[in-house]
Amino acid sequence: MWSLALAALTRGEWAAANDFGARLRDRAERDGDQVLRTEADFVHGIAAYWSGDLERARRYFTAAVRRFEPARRGAHVLRFGQDTELIVRLRLAHALWLLGRGAEADRERDAALAVAQGSTHAYSRAVTWLWAAVDAVDRGDDAQFRRHVRGLEADLDEDAPRQVRVPMELFGGYLDLLAGRTGPGLACLRHCRDQVVHGEAPAPGLPGVATRLLLEAYSLAAEPAAGLALADEALGMGRGARLWEAEIRRLRATFLAALGAPDGEVDAELRRALAAARRQGQRAFEERVRGTLAERGLRQDRAI
Repeated sequence: MWSLALAALTRGEWAAANDFGARLRDRAERDGDQVLRTEADFVHGIAAYWSGDLERARRYFTAAVRRFEPARRGAHVLRFGQDTELIVRLRLAHALWLLGRGAEADRERDAALAVAQGSTHAYSRAVTWLWAAVDAVDRGDDAQFRRHVRGLEADLDEDAPRQVRVPMELFGGYLDLLAGRTGPGLACLRHCRDQVVHGEAPAPGLPGVATRLLLEAYSLAAEPAAGLALADEALGMGRGARLWEAEIRRLRATFLAALGAPDGEVDAELRRALAAARRQGQRAFEERVRGTLAERGLRQDRAI
């Protein structure tokens, strides 16, 4: 049942995953199985997270962390192939940051990284570094991104599964871009995204992650035409991209502005970005959109 839930999540079938999660919860309560109850919270939380319901995701992730018993860590690894505390804490940290609860997000991130340092489960350590890197991209913290990718590289071995190797390739492309190797970086990001969007995605939400990174790369590389085309695709693709709707729309507005679109069209897209951030409770992205609106206002004042 847990495997069916993960398969549904990977396909982007959030309602089906929720159904499997409910069945797991019912079985856990019937059997008094605390390990399975924690895993059911994990499934519900991931489904809510990728569908953009961050407050619901936060509640499930928090419940999973509180329910997790360190003495049963080995049972999670043996039965479900993951150290669930590590997997959940970083998602909780990211959700909290998006919700505007930065201090709590920092505590959860730091706690997950501290536990990861002592973990003997290489896959779970790698996933912890992976999501710390995604979190750093959203925060705009390039130094932390590099640090977390180095941690992921240290845990990556030749037997690592695709759900770790593919993000590492994506991060390599993004690192190239940050180092000024724009052409190779964009080529790598486009190639990796094509693999997970047009092929088989190895993990839930990975098409959304790849799209998010490539959009940010187009912004950094000042390629507004390619960025606008990708933003238009991203808004209709689902598969995890909904989590970043507000940021996709904000970047889309900046691409429109760079291409000389009318002010009314750009500002309308920024208002849609603001509405998306409010709808999902994403205070962090709401503030970012407000910052972009303020910058446009300053430019218009100077123009007048």
